[in-house]
Amino acid sequence: MKNLFEGKKDLNKYVTSISIYGAEFRVYYWGGWKRHFGTKAHVHSFCEVSYVLEGTGEYQERDVSYPLAPHSLILTRPNQEHKISSAQGMYYLYFAFELKESESAKEWRHYIQDLQQQAQPVIHSQEETIHAYLWKALYQSAIDVEHRWKEDMLKQLASNLLPAIFDSFYPLPEQESSLKDNDDDFDERKVLVYRVNLYIKDNLQKNLKISEVADDFYVSKRHLSRLIREETGKTFTEILQEERLSLATEYLRGTKMSIKDIATECGFSSLHYFTKVFTQIIRTPPAKYRKIYQGTAESEFKEG
Repeated sequence: MKNLFEGKKDLNKYVTSISIYGAEFRVYYWGGWKRHFGTKAHVHSFCEVSYVLEGTGEYQERDVSYPLAPHSLILTRPNQEHKISSAQGMYYLYFAFELKESESAKEWRHYIQDLQQQAQPVIHSQEETIHAYLWKALYQSAIDVEHRWKEDMLKQLASNLLPAIFDSFYPLPEQESSLKDNDDDFDERKVLVYRVNLYIKDNLQKNLKISEVADDFYVSKRHLSRLIREETGKTFTEILQEERLSLATEYLRGTKMSIKDIATECGFSSLHYFTKVFTQIIRTPPAKYRKIYQGTAESEFKEG
């Protein structure tokens, strides 16, 4: 565990936002210290959460002091002057975030407001809790994992960590809460569309047709088409094309595969058709795109 804090490098690279049910959060930074002796009094305009793995110290918010020990969890609220001190130094992790109000349900805005106003700034535990396990797993994964799904994996872990932290400070509403959509079919629809999207990603080489995919999920073509449009704002064909082009840009940037093989691997019927679609959407022919971007860290598919 001695190098756990080194995971902050890739977390700052990959996890700049967190999506959880009905809410979007902007992540400003991830950090960690092996021996931290404290900070001067200062304020943030956002929330910061810290977790003490080893050592003892003190957290002061305004004129109130709170002792810190292993397993202490600290919530720094916006615009609250605070400072941390430790005589021997503490080993702890932290990250800062803010709710994107315009992209989040109003119930989440109310919850975050209540969290900031009513939660105690420091809570203690005698042993590691679920948020501690998730936090350590997140940082360790940032260090150890090296595969093409690393970014998605870290984001998923972070999306599990944040609500676990929230629930530690201020209980999240029960399942029947208004944080859930009032439409009883909402969860089922969302899960179905998510599974279909995964199915598309896993079967890009095939000649996918919405009628056949609908049959695999035991729904009608019309029903699936409507759900996809309602949940994503896109058609099945648009999603399929975007996923194929996204994978193609990854291959062009990160491999030496021939463009013909890339076209086949991504499910295009011919090299000519792949070149035509790629050039039309990306605004750059595949060969030129590879020459410009090969070896770059860009990982997000973007239309030209």
